[in-house]
Amino acid sequence: APPPKKAGPKLRAFYWTKLKETKIANSLWTSLPAPAPAEDREIDAEMLQSLFMIKPKKKVAKGDDDKSPDPSAKKATKPTTILPQGRAQNIGIVLACIKVPVPELKNLLLNVDLASVSFDVIQAVLSILPTADEASLLQHERKDADRSKLVGPEQFILTCAEIPRVTQRLECWTFFYQFDSLLEYVQRSTETLSKAAGVLKENTKLSEVLSLILHLGNLLNEGSMANGNARGFAIESITKLASVKATDSPSSLLDFLVLHIITKRPDLLDWADGLQALPSACLCGVADISKALKEIDDGLHRMNQELVQVEKLNSQDKFIAVFHPFHITCQQRIEGARASFKEVQKALITLSQWFGEDFATFDEKVFFGYFITFERHFSACQK
Repeated sequence: APPPKKAGPKLRAFYWTKLKETKIANSLWTSLPAPAPAEDREIDAEMLQSLFMIKPKKKVAKGDDDKSPDPSAKKATKPTTILPQGRAQNIGIVLACIKVPVPELKNLLLNVDLASVSFDVIQAVLSILPTADEASLLQHERKDADRSKLVGPEQFILTCAEIPRVTQRLECWTFFYQFDSLLEYVQRSTETLSKAAGVLKENTKLSEVLSLILHLGNLLNEGSMANGNARGFAIESITKLASVKATDSPSSLLDFLVLHIITKRPDLLDWADGLQALPSACLCGVADISKALKEIDDGLHRMNQELVQVEKLNSQDKFIAVFHPFHITCQQRIEGARASFKEVQKALITLSQWFGEDFATFDEKVFFGYFITFERHFSACQK
């Protein structure tokens, strides 16, 4: 049978997302005290009624956003070499930026000179590596030419063609420079997520604030089959409190909640203390960590393949002496990060279940963002 209608005036509804009974078990909501009458919680029911009585709604006109196009233009240049002029110009600009003569660059790359070749130089060279067709064209047209008299872009293409597997070599070198930052990101992000999950689950004052919101929502929604008599609600709903406006004043349900806490439960005003990890946690989700770990895995795989290929071509190649020990060390260092990541994934599953959320659609960055938004609105109401 449907719940009985509330006596007295009908109030504005709080359109929260009511949790299904299957999500309530073993969650925060089962740990909350049983629903009590408004007077037992010292809630001013008469004020609530006077503020949120339903009256004819006012329509609010919506404006349109203007969008302006972002035009772009291409510059035209005239060819001066057997290379397309734009391509030659691009290579020339990059070579001028790295400030390393082409003959010297070849020696640095073959000798894997880590002290002399920075990450930026490697990226710059990768960005202008010749295609097979370009290398073939230059090798045919300039095979008898004095290389020292060729323009820089042509020297560069011919030089790259002489370095075995130059693309793969430079990609491995790139990974060498990126590994530490990728691993640090995984470790730092895992620690941040773990801390954020822990402080939310252990915050008893937050639980009491959510209990008050549950009670207020049930008072407003009494008599509603869809939204009334809730035993819990999706956390997204806490961001909607400010949108439940009073009938004849600019106040909202959030203002009412804050006023109640200030006057009746001032001990709950600092409910957000200890949640400093949440803003950082919004920037480093599981998907981001997984992506970084995949970059590491892919980099290690490519490096291992390249070590095998280089060994076949020239077992004395400096590439092997530099990157083989590095590859072994990386494999050892990543294991601890993998284990920590698995633990934080378990912690997030537990967190979602604790708040009655559906883990199949759970986005931890969005979830943490709900609390940040609520805290910001809550603080603004106190001013």
